[in-house]
Amino acid sequence: MLSEAVKHYGEGIIKEYSKRITEDLGKGYTQSRLRYFRRFYDVFSKCPTLSDKLSFSHYCEIIWNNDFNKINYYIQITVNHNLSVKQLRQRIRSNEYERLDEKTRNKLINKDRKSVIDFVKNCIIIKNININRSF
Repeated sequence: MLSEAVKHYGEGIIKEYSKRITEDLGKGYTQSRLRYFRRFYDVFSKCPTLSDKLSFSHYCEIIWNNDFNKINYYIQITVNHNLSVKQLRQRIRSNEYERLDEKTRNKLINKDRKSVIDFVKNCIIIKNININRSF
């Protein structure tokens, strides 16, 4: 019983404030947008790495990760390569961070000097596709 209440804690508040803010300030303050605001605050109150070169849309793609090292990695590559939101989304979906080897991840975490070789990834991704072929 208690866990059900905890699970839905704040949903009524978000719904109410969405209505209020939309009436006061106009469009753009939907319940889902307020959830993004809340998640943004939760993540970056613990991990204060922000860049003014990224838009809120960039951050909306990144903030759902629970690993702060992963978040910092995607912030850095977005800034360094001037990625659009679409390009960032593609890199996240391709699991770019996960494909880095452990040595490179440790260099990123410890802010050690990196070389080009550290970022050459295995670009082969094998997907299990069930294809019925008759030979």
